Amino acid sequence: MKACSAVVHVSPALGARFTQYTAEFEVGGELGSAQAQRFVFVIQGKLELEAGGKSSELNSRGYAYIPEGLHHRITAKIVSRVASLKNVIGRSISESSTFDHFERRCDFIAPVGG
Repeated sequence: MKACSAVVHVSPALGARFTQYTAEFEVGGELGSAQAQRFVFVIQGKLELEAGGKSSELNSRGYAYIPEGLHHRITAKIVSRVASLKNVIGRSISESSTFDHFERRCDFIAPVGG
């Protein structure tokens, strides 16, 4: 994380098999790669998502699913707030939480909304 702060809502330290947090970005703030799968939902703002050699823009109410092990970077173009779900390595999001409907809607790195 760079120029970004996180408010952790739940994590493995509390017994969960995933981490759910809200990330608050300054302009130019970044979230780097995670080895685990990641789902992001843009609450407000505008982000650039770089992954798999592609770059996409995510606006408010946009979201993306990033598979386990895919190198990626998320950069804020303006002050932004994101809800993120990061899963334990080796388990699908649907095995770890009630968010499986998002996994079915987003097959790959494709930012789907916004």
